[in-house]
Amino acid sequence: VRSAELCSRYGMDFIEAANIAAFATELYNKEILSLQDTDGLELRWGDGEAVHELLRKIAHREGIGDVLADGPVEAARRIGKGAEYYSLHGKGLGAPSDPRARLSTEAFSSFINPRGSHISHGGITLIPRNRGQLERYARKVGVPEGEMDAVLEGPEGFDVPRFTRYCEDYVASMEFLGLCVFPIFQRYGIQIWADLYSTLTGIEASPELLLRAGERVWTLKRMLNVKLGAGKKDDAVPERFLKESVKFGGKEHGPVDKDYMDELISRYYGERGWDTREGIPTQDKLSQLGLA
Repeated sequence: VRSAELCSRYGMDFIEAANIAAFATELYNKEILSLQDTDGLELRWGDGEAVHELLRKIAHREGIGDVLADGPVEAARRIGKGAEYYSLHGKGLGAPSDPRARLSTEAFSSFINPRGSHISHGGITLIPRNRGQLERYARKVGVPEGEMDAVLEGPEGFDVPRFTRYCEDYVASMEFLGLCVFPIFQRYGIQIWADLYSTLTGIEASPELLLRAGERVWTLKRMLNVKLGAGKKDDAVPERFLKESVKFGGKEHGPVDKDYMDELISRYYGERGWDTREGIPTQDKLSQLGLA
C-alpha cells in the first residue's frame, strides 16, 4: 500500500512501477546488476524499504533510477548482459499477465492490446470459474444468448479468442464512459450502463450501441498501430514464457506453445474482422464500423 501511495505522489503508474522494480530486483539477485550498479541499494525480494528508495530514484532519475525510468525495453538495452530476456513487456509496456498457469482472456489480451500490456484489456482473470459463473459474466459483457455455447467452449472453459473480443469491447465502453474496469464495476452488466447513459444524457443508448462503439475504439487503435508499421510480430509473448515453466497453485505449468499461441492470435484477428495473417482491419470491417 505504501509503495502504491508513493507512486501516486510521484505521478507514476504503480503497475508499471511494480514491474520495473521486480525486473531490477531479479537482475540484482541473478548478479546481472551489481551493488555498484544499484548505487549500493540491496534489492532483495520482500524488502519494502529498498523498493521505496528505488521508486524515489526512478521518480527523480537518480543513478539506477535514471536507467529504469526509461521503461523495460530501453532499460534492458542499457543494462545489457542478457537483461533483455528478463524484461517482460508487451509493445514496451511492462505489465503482461502470465499465460502459463492459465490462458485467461486477460493474459491473451495483454499481448495483442494495441496499447501494449496494460490493465486496460479484457475480462476473465487467472482464477478458474465454473460454467454458471462464466455465463453470468458473459451476459454482463454483452455476449448474445445465441453465441453463448460457442463462446463458452474450449480447454479453459471458454473460447479464448472469441471471448476476449467481447471482453475487450466491454472494457472499451467502460473506459469511454469514464468508469474503472476493476471488479466492482464488472459486477454490473452492460444494460445497466446503457440505461444510466440514456438517463443522464437524454441520448438513447442500447448495449449494442455501446459495444459497437467499443469495437470502433479497438479497431481504430489497431489502425493507428498498422499505420506506424506494427503487425503480428508485435503481438508477441515474451520469450521467457515460451521457454520456462512456472510453479503456481501447487502445480508446475510448462512453457507456452508458440504455434498454438500464433493460431489463437490469427483466430482472434478473424473474430475482429481483420486480416488473419497480419491483423490489418479489412475494408469491409472499416465500412461496417463507419471508419472507412
